[in-house]
Amino acid sequence: MQGNITALYNITVFAIFLVLQIIGLPKTPRWLVQHNRYEEARSVTAALEDKPLDNTETNNMINYYAPVIFQDSMLLSRNLSLILGGAAQCTYLVGSAIPVLLMDRFGRRTLLLSCTVGLCLCFVMVTILLSIASAERQGPAYGATAFIFLFQLVYGVGWLPVPWFYPSEVATTRTRTKMQAIASGFNWLFVFAVVKITPIAFANIGWRTFIIFAVLNAAFIPMVYCFYPETQGITLEDIPLLFHKGGVTGGVLTSKGGRTVVPHQHATEAHVDEKMGERREDSVGGETMTTV
Repeated sequence: MQGNITALYNITVFAIFLVLQIIGLPKTPRWLVQHNRYEEARSVTAALEDKPLDNTETNNMINYYAPVIFQDSMLLSRNLSLILGGAAQCTYLVGSAIPVLLMDRFGRRTLLLSCTVGLCLCFVMVTILLSIASAERQGPAYGATAFIFLFQLVYGVGWLPVPWFYPSEVATTRTRTKMQAIASGFNWLFVFAVVKITPIAFANIGWRTFIIFAVLNAAFIPMVYCFYPETQGITLEDIPLLFHKGGVTGGVLTSKGGRTVVPHQHATEAHVDEKMGERREDSVGGETMTTV
């Protein structure tokens, strides 16, 4: 009973801090404009532009079950496992601050690809080290613990920030809200699945669970490389052209660096999609002839 009260207390306190932060958040400029509150929209936009740093699923297994993993799979003491679980979250926090400086310098694809490779290697090393660890031989377990910390750091750099805003960057204005809602829904659906499956997996196959996540991360590498266009530096008007080249990958695979659109190449100025047609007006004898 005491344990349940402690758990509920921790969740409640965290929720209170979230509510307090939400109170001070301004409404979005889009919503304000839709309700004819133009001055407030200008103020919010100006505040965003004045901040220089603004232009800048497998981790849930680690986040939720880190102490259990440290204790059961890496054979560490309970107290040490709890301490390391908290320290891992601090590493996660440090990693999440790094992309503020890297996002607009190196692009979304570079961060996702490099970080996915790093995450896959971390899981591979954890699997290898835990396969040779034992109660009498804890050195490999300590090494696996270090790779768990490295995983948290790498995940915070790439996969923590990018998926939350990338769906809105590849969607047009008409579909952006729906795209963001679908992306968020799938995110929490997979969070639920990972949280439910992980204890069962560790209870039955132990450290071999990490093999599953290593394979998943390896599969993400070609997925990002082939299907994720680079959105660094493009404007709102460029978005309709992201997948204009057609084909299975929308031109991402055949474009250098996945950049299917040159920044500032507006849709109204580009003549790249034959399906969009060409409109030409010729004056012949005072008449206008239009060809499509």
